[in-house]
Amino acid sequence: MASGAVLMHYADRAAWWAMIIGVYAIVWFLAFLLLLPIGLPYEDDPPGQYVPGQAPTVKPVPALSMRAKIMWSTVAATVVWLGCGGLVLAGIIRI
Repeated sequence: MASGAVLMHYADRAAWWAMIIGVYAIVWFLAFLLLLPIGLPYEDDPPGQYVPGQAPTVKPVPALSMRAKIMWSTVAATVVWLGCGGLVLAGIIRI
């Protein structure tokens, strides 16, 4: 039978992994919410492709697809999460 110290060790490990996954989920969700409005048309935009007075060579900015927004959210969240993890491991930030 396992002693209390060993069980506490597994409980600490589970809490550590839950915190790591939870922080990544929060950072990913914030990155996704920041990317979500990119590419949406404004209310006062004309229905055509070009604004009057704009150079005809200007191409309209394509909207990001939902798949691209999810991918960029994952990339941004991973970079921020690894940066924060590096600061924690370096001892600059204490948890």
